[in-house]
Amino acid sequence: MEAFWMSPTFPQPLSSLLIGLLSLLFLLLLPDLHSTATTATGIRLGVIRKPSPDVPIFREAPAFRNGETCASDDKIHISMTLDSNYLRGTMAAVLSILQHSTCPENVEFHFLWSRHEPDVSSSIKSTFPYLNFKVYRFNSKKVRGKISKSIRQALDQPLNYARIYLADIIPAEVKRVVYLDSDLVVVDDIKKLWEVDLENKVLAAPEYCHANFTTYFTDLFWSDPSMSRIFDGRKPCYFNTGVMVVDVDKWRQGDYTSKMEEWMVVQKQKRIYHLGSLPPFLLVLGGDITGVDHRWNQHGLGGDNLEGKCRSLHPGPISLLHWSGKGKPWLRLDSRKPCIVDHLWAPYDLYRLLSLLFLLLLPDLHSTATTATGIRLGVIRKPSPDVPIFREAPAFRNGETCASDDKIHISMTLDSNYLRGTMAAVLSILQHSTCPENVEFHFLWSRHEPDVSSSIKSTFPYLNFKVYRFNSKKVRGKISKSIRQALDQPLNYARIYLADIIPAEVKRVVYLDSDLVVVDDIKKLWEVDLENKVLAAPEYCHANFTTYFTDLFWSDPSMSRIFDGRKPCYFNTGVMVVDVDKWRQGDYTSKMEEWMVVQKQKRIYHLGSLPPFLLVLGGDITGVDHRWNQHGLGGDNLEGKCRSLHPGPISLLHWSGKGKPWLRLDSRKPCIVDHLWAPYDLYRSSTHSLEE
Repeated sequence: MEAFWMSPTFPQPLSSLLIGLLSLLFLLLLPDLHSTATTATGIRLGVIRKPSPDVPIFREAPAFRNGETCASDDKIHISMTLDSNYLRGTMAAVLSILQHSTCPENVEFHFLWSRHEPDVSSSIKSTFPYLNFKVYRFNSKKVRGKISKSIRQALDQPLNYARIYLADIIPAEVKRVVYLDSDLVVVDDIKKLWEVDLENKVLAAPEYCHANFTTYFTDLFWSDPSMSRIFDGRKPCYFNTGVMVVDVDKWRQGDYTSKMEEWMVVQKQKRIYHLGSLPPFLLVLGGDITGVDHRWNQHGLGGDNLEGKCRSLHPGPISLLHWSGKGKPWLRLDSRKPCIVDHLWAPYDLYRLLSLLFLLLLPDLHSTATTATGIRLGVIRKPSPDVPIFREAPAFRNGETCASDDKIHISMTLDSNYLRGTMAAVLSILQHSTCPENVEFHFLWSRHEPDVSSSIKSTFPYLNFKVYRFNSKKVRGKISKSIRQALDQPLNYARIYLADIIPAEVKRVVYLDSDLVVVDDIKKLWEVDLENKVLAAPEYCHANFTTYFTDLFWSDPSMSRIFDGRKPCYFNTGVMVVDVDKWRQGDYTSKMEEWMVVQKQKRIYHLGSLPPFLLVLGGDITGVDHRWNQHGLGGDNLEGKCRSLHPGPISLLHWSGKGKPWLRLDSRKPCIVDHLWAPYDLYRSSTHSLEE
């Protein structure tokens, strides 16, 4: 074994009604509570305050910090409305913006509310102690008498019209602002949207020119030339006003607020449109804005405005997920009838409903550490022809209360063909971890590749990792041809020898494939109770277990009886928690090797390194929640056709199967789910030599 140390440069439940009433009573008597549980985004539970009955309870969010190259005066202004009914959505949106921002301390929020709500303001302060924000009063009297009843009550609230008055509310020194709805999450750097070229227009937004534009207005409008001619010479395009970049100076100079108010007065007199605050924008600016890439508005995830039925993701890249429409993800999740796409919002949800049962179990605990994500853009080096080029990743830091000796050990293989996947996986783990500096990586490679090692060092300068040589001679003569060549590579069998390779002081390890991203705190997987078993993994007991082995195997009782008394369940070896000591004591490596020898002689199975694991451990492991393996996103092993997300919560997205997201993205023929991998892709085309 060769190790290369890379030191970093630095009971039956009560009825829900009873629980709810008791919880509220208990909370009202509590001065202040503490908790240490973490969320799907690596968020610490901070002080939980005594709430107003109308204001949800939120955990304290991470402290996101700038990197060394962020200019302190390079501000990004974001405006959103504040409504206690949508506050849960607002909190999730803010968290998503900060989490994916290169310079999070440069983001300033301008919140608009229609009434002074101290509890709402207090919620923001305690949830985001480090947030740069101001709150402005929107005087709802401005729209009194100008709002007509639309197709959905939520669209008729005065605060929904505040965006029209934005330029009159925020300070004169703010020249540009990004306005965002509260029912969205951003999964890209908001700076990219902020820096959109407005092309001398007053507004930029994702624009849609293939919809039936006429449906936004009534027959009365279209039959009256004095009104309908306003669109003469303009593109028949609509835009969603929930994602806009606004030149505030130009708006003021053009007095666009008054122009929209004029149409609102006409609407009260003649009813010329249907849909809340959108039509005034279309009447004044429709067809005369700068279009923004549609990746910034993966819209309609809330369904239509009447029923809010589930919808799937649209094809194409994703930078922003928008639950426009009637259905809101937090409501559908709480109803226990979520749509699949709602599970993409859930990792950003800071809300917690405390039950008395939970509170009674709370000791006097204190919050766990937070992460600081300052991203530094570095120079991209001249590469080896075989090694991809990567940007330097963020510097993720522990908070004050992370114990330095509380290590989490992750093992992955290193292969230049899969390096792009490995880099994305590592980034995703660090980004969602509560204590990222406590994560240690143990990489296995079959040959010493200096360029690969160099790539890791330069991409993750602060990463704690070791690289170990896996001697491929160990499996020479033991590998049989399977249904896909990639499954026959010696390195694919390295996981069988993991306990023999990593240091004796490592007692537990999480083994992960390179074709996945983690969207939850890896510590939750690391801390799974192994229940005295050698291994834990997501387990599947409803699949046809017999298909993993040949007829020859099942017809020979001397072999097939190995499964007597065991559950006919398989597990994917790409997501495993292993008790390395138990593995060594039970000599599981030798047991698997014995079956590999039998396979060479008789061909008793089909699928690479998985069957030896099933023969030795199938039906005798600890099952892990399926949220930790949203698997099969790469399609089957033969064709790799596109697949949709499975229903249920998501902590890990796994492109098991033939199709890999980076290859499909590069081919310009990606599957929809591949766009969920793309935000973690650090790769840059070799045609570019410097990072912008």
